[in-house]
Amino acid sequence: MPSYTRGRRRDQLAYVKCNNVLYYGFKTKDFSALAGVTAADLTALGHISTPAAGTLLVLGANAPKPPRVSKRISTTGSGQGSISTFCGYDKLAGALSAGWTFQKAGRSVPLRSSGRSVTAVVELSANGPLYCFPMNEADFQTYGADLGLKSAASVNSPAELDRLVVGSSLPKPGKATKTLQNGSSFSSFYAPEKKSDLQSTDTWRVNSDPRLLSAAAAPAP
Repeated sequence: MPSYTRGRRRDQLAYVKCNNVLYYGFKTKDFSALAGVTAADLTALGHISTPAAGTLLVLGANAPKPPRVSKRISTTGSGQGSISTFCGYDKLAGALSAGWTFQKAGRSVPLRSSGRSVTAVVELSANGPLYCFPMNEADFQTYGADLGLKSAASVNSPAELDRLVVGSSLPKPGKATKTLQNGSSFSSFYAPEKKSDLQSTDTWRVNSDPRLLSAAAAPAP
């Protein structure tokens, strides 16, 4: 382990915008504490620590993801030679002008509405994130209505596409399990509004509640 990283924890939670409406959250080191990096450098990338109330947030998602940039910094001896971090999708041009180097493109969410495996979609809250996951097409046809799942074919407006997330740790839907007649079981994510319906049946069991994430309201003055 290099000496400049020894003892430095990724204990700073930062957010950058990864599309028109969604902010991507990630844990990072305090880069502004390094020689050659200032808080203004990070602000130029769109890093914020406190998103506005009502902002759509996602943590630990496989997609979408914002682009990554890197920058050489002034160092001496065993110091860190460069840094790499996320950049807001709308801040990339400014970051390049400020001396950052493009490293990796951002990633959007793919949708599949046909074939043996399709993309199932859970609306976690009204106008909130739309959680996507792969599902056997036959299972979607059989259990999708019970679970409140949306078809990928129904998600086509730009506003809806910007709300899609895949594989996030937060937010994340709850899971339910159905006992089948042959003694086996089937488990899947469910839409929050279906929880009471599932609990009222003899064949479905709710295993976990949704894990939601929202920006806190500003404190009263």
